Amino acid sequence: MIPAASRPTMSSERHDTRAQKRLVRFEDVGGIHRYEGARQSSKGLWNDTDSVVVFTDSGTRHSREIYVFDVSSGSANPVALPDYVQNALGRVEAARTSHHCVSSPKRWEGNALHLELSFSVHDPARGRVFYSCEVTLDLQPGSTAATLSRVTKPKSDISQ
Repeated sequence: MIPAASRPTMSSERHDTRAQKRLVRFEDVGGIHRYEGARQSSKGLWNDTDSVVVFTDSGTRHSREIYVFDVSSGSANPVALPDYVQNALGRVEAARTSHHCVSSPKRWEGNALHLELSFSVHDPARGRVFYSCEVTLDLQPGSTAATLSRVTKPKSDISQ
C-alpha cells in the first residue's frame, strides 16, 4: 500500500453546462478516478427547480457514493447526508459492508431524492450476500442537511 503522503493528488470537477461555470471541485479523489472510464461514468441529477443537484462518484471499482449540493444561492454548497447506508445495514443485522456499496440516484419528486442502494455483507453461513433497497432523502433548498425519510427493507439478491 502506498503511504498517503506518497500518493498523487487527483481532483475532479463538476460543471453546470447551462450556466457554463464550475460548481465544485473535489480534491484528492484518488482511487478509481485514475481510470478514464470512472470519470465518464460520473453522473449528475438536478431537481425540478434546478436548486439542488446530486453527483455520483466512484471511490473504488465496487463503490459509488453520492454528493449533494444546494445551488440556490448561485454557488455550490454541500448538503450533509444522513447515514442511510448504516440504516440499511442495521435492517439486515450487519455493521459494515463487504466490498460492495453503490448508491444510484433514480429520480427527484419535488424535494425528495429517491436512490437505489445496493451493498454486500459477509454472512458466516452464506459468505458474501448482496442486498438492495430504496432510500428517500428530503432536501429543502437552502438547507445544509438532508433528512432520511425512508429506507425499505433490503432484499437479498442471491443471483449475483
